[in-house]
Amino acid sequence: MTLCKQSIDSVIQYKQEDEVNRNNPKFKGGLLSNRDVAETVLGSRKAESTVRRIWKKFKQHGHYNGVLGTSP
Repeated sequence: MTLCKQSIDSVIQYKQEDEVNRNNPKFKGGLLSNRDVAETVLGSRKAESTVRRIWKKFKQHGHYNGVLGTSP
């Protein structure tokens, strides 16, 4: 499965919003699971492992922790 940069960026954006709002008691939206993100961005709930892989790679490169790394 080949993903365009826009899809990868969308997955990362949804996952970042999820992480930011996870501990926010004033957040009224719904937290998205990997399966929900996969369906929203990639159009298939079966692509959940792809979302996990993208997010894991993103965090391994230090992006989430504020450290500059290479793009996923």
